[in-house]
Amino acid sequence: MFYKTKWINVITVLDNIYDSIIWVKINQHNGNKCTAIAFCYIPPENSVFYDFCDVDLYDCLEESVAHFKDSYNVYVAGDLNSRTGIRDDFIYNDNLDKSVLNAISPICNYDEGSECCKRSSMDMLVNTFGRKLISLCKTTGLRIVNGRHSQDPNGNITFYNSRGTSLIDYVLADYCLFEKILEFSAGVFNTFSDHSPVTFCLQCITPSSSPGFDNNITAGRTFCTSVKWIEGNTQNIRNTLLESSDRLSRTIDIEFKDMEDVNVCIENFCCIINECVLPFAEVKDVKHKTKNANSHPKSTVDKPWFNSTCKTLYNKYKECLFNFNKNMSAECRKLLVEAKQKYKKVENRLKRQYKRQEGDMLE
Repeated sequence: MFYKTKWINVITVLDNIYDSIIWVKINQHNGNKCTAIAFCYIPPENSVFYDFCDVDLYDCLEESVAHFKDSYNVYVAGDLNSRTGIRDDFIYNDNLDKSVLNAISPICNYDEGSECCKRSSMDMLVNTFGRKLISLCKTTGLRIVNGRHSQDPNGNITFYNSRGTSLIDYVLADYCLFEKILEFSAGVFNTFSDHSPVTFCLQCITPSSSPGFDNNITAGRTFCTSVKWIEGNTQNIRNTLLESSDRLSRTIDIEFKDMEDVNVCIENFCCIINECVLPFAEVKDVKHKTKNANSHPKSTVDKPWFNSTCKTLYNKYKECLFNFNKNMSAECRKLLVEAKQKYKKVENRLKRQYKRQEGDMLE
């Protein structure tokens, strides 16, 4: 998992389960409920992973969701190797009679799972892990975002190979949290992988929502706050800071027991500073584009083994990839797989030859 250094005080790793499920907390501002995201890779059913780890990762994921759900807004994202078709991920009429609900309320907090809109999918098959995922959703109350979000109405496929295509990369969330998913994208393939990137933008009010930091976490777009000082207020700003000096002193005059106390102290200190100085500034939100997650910077110099034959095959591979993204038919997939295999075969052979020649020269 990678994140930018400016998020170091916002993002905290909560748990790491077999290096397959990493729970990350996104700190929220002013008492808002924090966000916890599980970034997952569930190895396929026949993986050698299960020869070394005798564990059911879906059981681990379900237990950890139940553990974090009371304290956080929970999301799950990643390659789950699950094919769920269009099976319902919620229980119809999962409502208790009011008398029963009142009787058990002192003992437990019963969450009546809300029914949501029907889900679409371009992959109609269901596998064993798909049934496990559906069961997890029904048990925990999480819902599949793929095929329900307005920007993915069809439930685009996220994986292809020589045998076919499938939807195995997901985002899960409580249905009431869907409105916080501002953007969602799946099904656009690139040359880096046979999986398409699944990207989503969450609405988060983080401690870094002070001037100059992002208010939303997204891929490909940054929402910043622009601050411009109003001329002639230098002395006013100084006087206001002096008036607040006692509050600032009390904020830092505490005993730090752990890093969480440090984060709270810094957050409160920044809030006081903002209250003092922002009235003397023009503040506005600025939205600007960053490099698209699916775009690749062009290298000015080719690799030594990358000859004209390799370049021709690579261009053919990119052409077939472009056509497949436009029309995900079986014919386009077949042409893409063939073009990729030809290109990779030649590239690997040329790379081996080059490294062998380099080794001979060293000898």
